[in-house]
Amino acid sequence: MPSHGIHETPPEEGTSVLGLVVEIHFDAGITRPRVRPVADAPIPSWMRVEFPRHLRLGRQAGVRFVINAVVAQKHYADGTLKGQPYLVADRGSIRVL
Repeated sequence: MPSHGIHETPPEEGTSVLGLVVEIHFDAGITRPRVRPVADAPIPSWMRVEFPRHLRLGRQAGVRFVINAVVAQKHYADGTLKGQPYLVADRGSIRVL
């Protein structure tokens, strides 16, 4: 896993994270805005957030939201881990800061 922030170890799959502050950012070479936890959050800032596209598009980098989320992880058919863990935002909990 990349080591970018204060908190580098993600919570276990299925863990709920309440009141998490996330922000819009742009990765180099990627045209769509993405969402990640802010640098001082209790969740690693390298984790991606599955977040509604309509709330990302048309907003500038740095716009922040407060969300409730669950840690998810994809798996191959044999049960081994596929990729990095990520957060799934609860759509009903999203508030713009």
